Amino acid sequence: MNLYQYLKEYSKEIYPMHMPGHKRNFSIVGETPLKEIDVTEVEGTDDLHDPEGIILKSMEKTAELYGSYFCRYVVNGSTCGILSAIYAFTERGDRVLVARNCHKSVYNAINICGLLPVYVTPEYDDEFSINGSISPALVEKALNEYPDIKLCVLTSPTYEGVVSNISAISKILHEKNIPLAVDEAHGAHLGFSEYFPKSAIKSGADCVIHSTHKTLPCLTQTAAVHICKSLWEGEKLQEACQKLTEALGIFETSSPSYVLMSSIDQCMNYLSENSVKAFESYKNMLADFSEKAKDLKYIKILCKGNDRKENHKSFYDFDSGKLVISLKNTNLNGAEFEKILREKYKIQTEMTSLNYCVAMTSFCDSEKGFEMLFNALSHIDQEYGAENIFINENTMGGKIIEPPVSIYEAQKCQKEYVSLEEAEGKICGEYVFAYPPGIPIFAPGELITKELTEEIKSLYKAKINLKSSGGNIPEKILVLK
Repeated sequence: MNLYQYLKEYSKEIYPMHMPGHKRNFSIVGETPLKEIDVTEVEGTDDLHDPEGIILKSMEKTAELYGSYFCRYVVNGSTCGILSAIYAFTERGDRVLVARNCHKSVYNAINICGLLPVYVTPEYDDEFSINGSISPALVEKALNEYPDIKLCVLTSPTYEGVVSNISAISKILHEKNIPLAVDEAHGAHLGFSEYFPKSAIKSGADCVIHSTHKTLPCLTQTAAVHICKSLWEGEKLQEACQKLTEALGIFETSSPSYVLMSSIDQCMNYLSENSVKAFESYKNMLADFSEKAKDLKYIKILCKGNDRKENHKSFYDFDSGKLVISLKNTNLNGAEFEKILREKYKIQTEMTSLNYCVAMTSFCDSEKGFEMLFNALSHIDQEYGAENIFINENTMGGKIIEPPVSIYEAQKCQKEYVSLEEAEGKICGEYVFAYPPGIPIFAPGELITKELTEEIKSLYKAKINLKSSGGNIPEKILVLK
């Protein structure tokens, strides 16, 4: 069986509680006839890297739809948007303030641009074992300790749907003339309904990166980068747009897919005419699911059922479209739960961790899909439920961390492989992360602690998908000599 055949079979058998947001439900925005529209830059089709016609008009309509000043489509995913934004708004050697739970593309940008990172760690939610929001007070403290910071990069919402107080954080940064770039890859759907949190675009961010394919009916790899009229005005605003355009010319393919650009265009046209109806239906499906979840005895769903946002003091806000399923009161770990869902109930979730899974939803989901998931959860709750099986505590939340060595310097140093036990107290020479979501457990230049090596061992034992730059985790890890 080749790849195409496998994908066709998968689409027949499995319900996707994962990205892309179209959920294979193309009846909503219409089918994309791939072969007929796969063209190149010819008369009338415009040019993404020098837009003057139909593509420019489409991007201007998208900016108007979201309320940004400037928008550019991206066909290399939000990874390209993040690389471009950080490259555009920093100079080599600049110090940058970065949320430690950022995607690996942020760390790659830090390396490529030769930047000096200062990390702020989010608060931690012990009940669900996930990261909470970034504290505005912690950002302010970091700026006082490191007054030479030139850019701040945050992720909001997170992979699990946790939103930070972008309004408060942007205000603190702007008082010191520091721009804020927000990786809102998981929030392209925000701003269309009051049922969901406010978008970073409307909350004071200066640059916002969207993965349109994650939560909207767009094809995989589609994304958009926005410049907002917040800190920058007049000539500085025009300069910011120009710098971003130049950076995209470096990191984005010179042969952008018209199939992908058309997918964004179709989606935005749909939203401009049907967003109220689409999100009202979506809200009702989520509310109905939440009401049913009250009957679950052991399995908990974050901010659904009997769980309330008020219970999670480390959250500023939460995206109701994310279904974070806690397995702490069951006899299952995340990998075991995911396997049962797929093999027995024909549902595939987005990601799994040690004691929770994330199911991603969108307005393209069906009532049948939500019903399938709830029925599966109900059966698993009855069969595998137990009391207080797993307790996890985390001491990393709410800290400011300056790594001993920059990522750029660490990549250039001589290195050697050692065991995890031998690595404790040494400087890491590679990336180590669980994928998805692709947030580094270790990044080059960081101190390797016993707490984190134990986390790696626990994740591996639970059959969580671990990756490292050298590919030798968990047996060996690369450290600086």
